[in-house]
Amino acid sequence: MTKKKTAKHPLDDGLLAAMQAIDNQISREVSSRSPAERTEHGVQKWEPIDTRIENVTVLVMKALGTSAVQLDSVLVLAQAMLKSLQLVVEDLGEDGLGEVRSGYCRAAGDRMQRTLEKLSQALGDDRTLM
Repeated sequence: MTKKKTAKHPLDDGLLAAMQAIDNQISREVSSRSPAERTEHGVQKWEPIDTRIENVTVLVMKALGTSAVQLDSVLVLAQAMLKSLQLVVEDLGEDGLGEVRSGYCRAAGDRMQRTLEKLSQALGDDRTLM
């Protein structure tokens, strides 16, 4: 009897590793706060999340600028992440997410909506994308 090997795709490992790295960086930043920072921010993750959003944006823009990646991958990842967030929120609902994570999801949705409006304006659309 031979064992069938399940072929792993580089995308699977790479994307999961990148997401885990972001999670680890956020957790490390929150847990390494000084007492003064804990008083100011508590366990809220807004600042570390914002930092990672900016870092990833810069990385993507540089990669696009040097042709290391193409617009296709940005389109796929942007839509896949949005769809994944929607499915998680639909599956868990506010009760399953809890108050804090629901707040993060609401804020992310608001930010994405504003970004989509800017995208529409940049494309010269007089219709909204929402």
